[in-house]
Amino acid sequence: MDCIKYLNSFEEVQSLVSEIQNRHSFFKGFQEYYRGQVSNTFKLRPSLTRTNSNPIELARIEYELIQDLKNEIAYNRLEGSFLMNPLTSGKYSEDWYLLSQAQHSRVPTRLLDFTLKWEVALFFAVEDSEKYNDDDGQFWVFRSPQSMILNDSRKSEFLDLDPFQFKNQNLINPPFFWTGNYENETAEMRRARQHGKFFIQSLSDSVIPLENQPHLSHLLEKYCIPKEAKFGIRNELANRGFNKEFLYPELNPDIKEVIEDLREKYHI
Repeated sequence: MDCIKYLNSFEEVQSLVSEIQNRHSFFKGFQEYYRGQVSNTFKLRPSLTRTNSNPIELARIEYELIQDLKNEIAYNRLEGSFLMNPLTSGKYSEDWYLLSQAQHSRVPTRLLDFTLKWEVALFFAVEDSEKYNDDDGQFWVFRSPQSMILNDSRKSEFLDLDPFQFKNQNLINPPFFWTGNYENETAEMRRARQHGKFFIQSLSDSVIPLENQPHLSHLLEKYCIPKEAKFGIRNELANRGFNKEFLYPELNPDIKEVIEDLREKYHI
């Protein structure tokens, strides 16, 4: 998908977002979500599917990976860093919450992050990266129909279903939960600070970039950030509190070691 427009400054992005938000007056029944990607070579694919496009193999890897993660959490007594028993009903609520926390702990999953906070998406489009600083960034707008959004008022429509067998295409907005151990629940803190929402679909669909799926591509708008503009926009975001330290609270060292071992084991 080609870029609709190049955005050269923080102010140009801000102006675009104001224009997008004004659409609510004319187009009812939609909600805008945002996503940033640091390189214009990237596609809108979840992390689990970026190195493997075989849905059957991906299903096996996904199941074994999450089971291994559960076992490692128990073995290393890391329950204090993950919300394992969220205070909500649903046959598969524990799996959904673990999956969303895994996504924010650098565990590859079938979830694709979006955010309601455009500044967060912009941060990821211009994030400081030695590997990609010479690439243009991407700033995506996803105009989702309200019917596609599963939030707290519709939580039974996903918490009662197995996320690893999920076949629909939805934006999932699980409610946040906190305990007295808030400071250690880093994955949930990351999700909260990033205003994280998740697009989910079947693994067979997940291997196809969203922008290449005809029934979704018309809901997407792609804007680009020139590589020359990244530094200035990054500084403006930092002045407003959107920086790595805020959006990426440091993970427990034991969790980081577990996750790195799992990524190495499954070559993902």
